[in-house]
Amino acid sequence: EDGLLYEVLLCELRAYNRGLMLEAQPPLRSPGRPLVYSFELPNGALYEYTVENASHTPTEAELRQAQQARQGFDTSVPQLRRNLAGAGFEQPPSGSEAQVAIFGELEAFEPDWAGEPMPAGPFDIAAEASAFLRGTTPSSFRAVLWRPYYYATYELSLPACGEWERSPSSETAGGPSAGGMRCTQRASLAGRTGRALCIFNEPIELHLARRPELQATAMADPTPPRLVLQVLRVDSWERHALLGYAFVDVPLSPGMHAIQARLWAPEGTIRQQLSAQLCGAYLPLASPFLVAAADAHRLDVLPRNRSALRARTAAGALHARLHVVREEP
Repeated sequence: EDGLLYEVLLCELRAYNRGLMLEAQPPLRSPGRPLVYSFELPNGALYEYTVENASHTPTEAELRQAQQARQGFDTSVPQLRRNLAGAGFEQPPSGSEAQVAIFGELEAFEPDWAGEPMPAGPFDIAAEASAFLRGTTPSSFRAVLWRPYYYATYELSLPACGEWERSPSSETAGGPSAGGMRCTQRASLAGRTGRALCIFNEPIELHLARRPELQATAMADPTPPRLVLQVLRVDSWERHALLGYAFVDVPLSPGMHAIQARLWAPEGTIRQQLSAQLCGAYLPLASPFLVAAADAHRLDVLPRNRSALRARTAAGALHARLHVVREEP
C-alpha cells in the first residue's frame, strides 16, 4: 500500500496427534454460516476476507458408501491372502495324512539324447532365448519346407487302490491335476543352445492328497502317482507320427527334481513296421495308461512282464523339472 509491503497473517493451522487432527485459527467458514474476518493496515485501509475449505466435504451418503466399501474389503482379505499364496495351500482335506503340491514344467524334448542332464545356469537363459528366436543364421529352403515339429501329451495316472486322490484345490489349479489329457505347444528344433532341443516350457501344477487308511491295503505293487507321456512329430503335411511313450513317477520328497524320461514304442509285426515307415500308420497302444500299468485288468501291478509285446527303445528323451512342497495337517 502506497509503495510499502505489509505481511499479514490471515490463517494459522496447528496439527495435533501426529497430524490426525488439524485446528484452524480463525475457524473455517461452514455452509450456511458465513464468517467474515477483517484486518486494517497502518494507513487505515480495511480489508475483509473469509477462510473456506477448498476440498470437497463428503456427504452422509458418501460416508455410508465408503464404510460399506471398507467392510467389503475387510471380508475379502482372507481370500486375497489365499490368492497371493497360490492355489493348493489350503488346509488338507479331512481324513488325509498329507497334501503334496508339485510345480514345474516340461522343459524340452531332445531327439538325440545321449544321457546328459539339462544343465543349470546360463544354459537355461539360452534355452529360453531359443524358444523365441531361432538364431540369425539363414535356414535352407529345404529346412523351411520340411521342418518337423514335435509336441507332447501328458496325463496324471493315480493308483487304482485309491491311496492318492486329487485335492479340492485341483480344479482351481487346472492342468493335469484337474484330470484329463493335456498337450504342449508345437516346437521345432532349436540349435542356439549347442544341443538340438525342442523347447516346450509347459507349466505343470499338481495337488494330491494321501489317505492313510488305505496305505496298509494289500497291493501287488506300491504304485505311486505317475505322469503318462507321449511324444509325437508333425511333418509339413500335417501328418502326426508317434515317436514313443514314457512315464514319470511323481516325486513326493520336498525339493527340486530334474527328470529325464526315455521313450519306447511298440514295434508290431513286419507288415506293421513297413506300414509305419511308408504310410505313417504307427502302431499305438490301446490306452496310454498301459504305459504305467501291467494291463487293463491289473491296474495296480507294475508293467514288469512285457514278453507278449514287441517294443523298441525310441530315440530321444523328455526333460522335466518339478518342485515339490509337502504340507501336513
